[in-house]
Amino acid sequence: LRQNIDLYQGVDLTEQSRMTLAEWLEQWLGQMSATLRPSTVEHYRKDMENHVVPYLGAKMLTQVTAADLRKLYDTLKRHGRKNPRPGQSHGLSSTTVHNIQATLHQALRAAVEQGLIPRTPPNEVEPPKVIHQPMNILNEEQLETFMEAIKAEPIWHDFFYTELTTGLRRGEICGLMWTDFDGKAGTLQV
Repeated sequence: LRQNIDLYQGVDLTEQSRMTLAEWLEQWLGQMSATLRPSTVEHYRKDMENHVVPYLGAKMLTQVTAADLRKLYDTLKRHGRKNPRPGQSHGLSSTTVHNIQATLHQALRAAVEQGLIPRTPPNEVEPPKVIHQPMNILNEEQLETFMEAIKAEPIWHDFFYTELTTGLRRGEICGLMWTDFDGKAGTLQV
């Protein structure tokens, strides 16, 4: 009782504090739609609906603990993928779990700022470590072999030559049109 009294000291809980985590996430996403791009809000919504709400959504907002979050992140890393393809892991990547944690942290921090809960449980949980994979790049010999193999196909040759010599990202290069290239000036408009 003493711990709860100390914890809630200065916190003015309202009727809204009795809502579930799922209800709060829906309300928070509605608030975020005024400041974030629709695609970002939709991405957050899918992450929360697919990975957080099934596990913790029915829990009252004030009762979400650091232990709940640790268990959630561990579960997602082991078998959080909804529909794995053949040969694909059943767990989510560390990066995906880290991103879910970051979104959930934002939502719970907003609940603290609005006086719905006394503290942010994710502050007590170490976020999942992101494992960076080293980038694989072709050495000169592999690059020459690759370019020799695609010479027979002029369009693919131009596509890959442009990709390998400009550093454009996949989406940028796929969006290029012949009108973006000025052969006289030797420029490419991205």
